[in-house]
This record gives sequence, structure tokens and C-alpha cells, in this order.
Amino acid sequence: MVEIFSEIETFFQQEQFSQEQLDALKATIEEKYTDEHSRKLAISAINLKLLQYKLSGPLVARVNEKIKRKKEKLRSEKGKRKAIKQRSKTKLNPTESFHKNFINKPLHKVAIYFNTPTKLFITELNKREGTIIKQNTKFSEEIWQDNKHWIEKRLNSKKRNPKGTNSKTIKRSRPSNKPSPGVYGKLAASKNIGSLIYTRM
Repeated sequence: MVEIFSEIETFFQQEQFSQEQLDALKATIEEKYTDEHSRKLAISAINLKLLQYKLSGPLVARVNEKIKRKKEKLRSEKGKRKAIKQRSKTKLNPTESFHKNFINKPLHKVAIYFNTPTKLFITELNKREGTIIKQNTKFSEEIWQDNKHWIEKRLNSKKRNPKGTNSKTIKRSRPSNKPSPGVYGKLAASKNIGSLIYTRM
């Protein structure tokens, strides 16, 4: 039968304590209980209570802390992806994007982009005197500057009237019937649990 020591019981009712406070309790026990038998029983009671803390309170605290850090990391990564996506949307306008993607590319690729036969697209181009343009001619900066005014209009029209639209289906969320995982469920989902101060949950 384990003897009950009131000061030990009171001490371990705390929600949290440090190693220094635990050492002070042991010193008090050494001074108060002069006979060896009572002192050993008191130290055993302290070790038993401490073992209970290591198997319950601190473990729960470490699991919760690990889950909290994981959620914060996910929120941070989500915020970064959103910022990158937003920058990519506002970085280039249609004209800038077209120039970046098609300058010095063969004319037939530019024609495909506008969904126009290559020969027809070539006839639409403004040509400088003496310039010969063929299907494999590169869409040079010179050609771009000579035709920028009407290509920009077509690009803006293409933006306003995109080819086809993507419909989005909104699914209604269903309430989850799964029970709370509890301490052991959290523990099963966590790995590499580090040490913390003694804490009661």
C-alpha cells in the first residue's frame, strides 16, 4: 500500500511546474522526514507522480504543440502560394504576355494562337517595302512594331471573348460523422515528439 503525503499530492495538482520546483520539493522532503523509511516512501511517491505526468500531461501537450505547428506551417504555405498566384495574375497584361511568348517565333505559331490560317494571317500583316514574309519567317520585333496596333485590338478582343468557358461545380460540404481522434489518435498521427516542461492538460 502506497502512503499518501499531502504536500506531494498538493504539489502535483499544479497545472505546470519546473525542474527547479521539483528539486525544491525533494529537498523539503529530505528535511521533513528524518527517518529513512518515511523518506524513501516520500521519494517513491514523487517518482510515481512524476511518471504519471510523463505518461499523460506532457505527452498530450507535445502532441497538441506538434499539430499546432503543422497547421501554422500549412497556413503559411497556403499564403505564399496565394501571393505567388496573385503576382502572376497582375504581372503581365495580354500585350506583354503575347510579346514575351511569341517574339522571334515562327509566324505559323502566331497564326495558330489566333486560330487563323497561316497564309491568311500573313496577308493581314503590314509589310515594309521589299520585305518578303513566308510561313517559316520569324515574328521579329520589326514585324511586331509594324502590326502592333491591330494585334493589340485582337488580343483584347480575345481576352473579352475567350474560346469556351470552364464551368465550376460547387459541392455542398457534408458534416463529418467521424469521432474526435482523442489523445491516442493524435499520437498516432504525430512523430518525433520532443520534450517540454511538465504540464497537466
